[in-house]
Amino acid sequence: MHQTVREFFLRPHQAVIRSSFGNIENASQAQRMIQTTCVRYLKLHHEELIDKFQCLADDWGSADYRQFVQYLDRRPFLQYSLEYLTLPRSNIDLDIRQLLSDLTISLQKCPPSAAFSLLKRLVNSSRDHDNVQKQVNHLLVVAAEEGCVLAAGTLLVAGANCDLVDNRKWTLIHFAAHNGRNLIVRLLLNHGANKDTKDSAGRTALHHAASNGHASTVQLLIETLGADKEARDNNMYTALHRAARNGHMSAVRVLIDGGTDKEATDYNKLTALHLAAAEGHEGTVQLLLDEGADKNAKDIYSRTALHWAARNGHKTTLELLIAQCSDKEAKDTEEYTGLHWAARNGHEATVGLLVTHGADKEAKDGEDWTALHHAAAKGHDSTVRLLLDSGINCDATDNDGCKALQLASRNGQNSTVQLLSPLDTAQIAATSENPPVASSLFGVDYDQERIGRIYIYCLAPCLVLIS
Repeated sequence: MHQTVREFFLRPHQAVIRSSFGNIENASQAQRMIQTTCVRYLKLHHEELIDKFQCLADDWGSADYRQFVQYLDRRPFLQYSLEYLTLPRSNIDLDIRQLLSDLTISLQKCPPSAAFSLLKRLVNSSRDHDNVQKQVNHLLVVAAEEGCVLAAGTLLVAGANCDLVDNRKWTLIHFAAHNGRNLIVRLLLNHGANKDTKDSAGRTALHHAASNGHASTVQLLIETLGADKEARDNNMYTALHRAARNGHMSAVRVLIDGGTDKEATDYNKLTALHLAAAEGHEGTVQLLLDEGADKNAKDIYSRTALHWAARNGHKTTLELLIAQCSDKEAKDTEEYTGLHWAARNGHEATVGLLVTHGADKEAKDGEDWTALHHAAAKGHDSTVRLLLDSGINCDATDNDGCKALQLASRNGQNSTVQLLSPLDTAQIAATSENPPVASSLFGVDYDQERIGRIYIYCLAPCLVLIS
């Protein structure tokens, strides 16, 4: 009876049909109404269906299978309802994707005969081939993500398209590799999928597997399936860049053993070692160094791995690089050494490590700033104190003749000024732009209404204030 009503609703006509459902203005509205009804039916019964699947085992007997078939036969509306899960223009209050995911995962627990029975009924029972194809394709995406080999294989046999592409240009092999689904990867390639196809970010399946640390998938792709291990994404990253940046040692090991170029560079001439050092992945850095990666390779800004480790405060990584005799005095395009970067960013432990290992404390950058200038200008008091304790020259001047104390004063770093002032009280000016510095340093009650501008000079042994 329902089929008769369905055919009536979907019959081409323009007339308005009145029924107990209300006004049915056209076939599209009728289709949406039927779809909503079907999905509500599934919402009511899908837990029962899931439970039925989950109680199944691979050692089913013939009696169990007959019981399962009878279960399906007693519910003809079940397979009918499944047909409507992916119709467009739906307006339903159910998370269809989650329902499909539950159903597909459950298929993995069924013996092949049971899974194929359900899917075959779904495919063969529909007269709407396009609708069923959409549903089968969608189920295949879920199966690829979840690693449901049985369901995926059955769907491919049923005519699912292994070259599906989403709005990010991810194909099924991207989904499978991203989630480390090795058997799905093999299955898709056996059905003609392209192992080196790229998504909108230029990433291949190998990029995805390496980025997420799926070493076995990486190995499968490059050793067994012959994927291009030097393929570049839109940032010119290889799979090794991706694995190193995320600290996936096992994936890095597989790629190196597979002959991947350790010195490959991206758009900024960053190597895998640069990326691992910048992120502080000690194990990956050690592995790359042990495998002979160039420890003094320079990026587009002439920064080495040591620069990046120092800049980001990764002490342990820095220790590894120093132990391998990385150049502590290498300068980038701004003539910064690793010590400059560590001091500038207030990484006290990193500064201490570099000083302990003999880094040049007095080295100057392109503006003649020492590490003390950088630390003082940024107000990193603990770093300033450490540098002072190491014996750094606090009288060093930059291109403008400024000492670290004057930079701290100019930037309003009150506590840093107090830290530096007992060591150098020569030629410091405190203007109305930073009166708190004058007050904190010299104990002056600065009244901006009364005093427009104060020049403070050191005339040993006393201070003279001139208004």
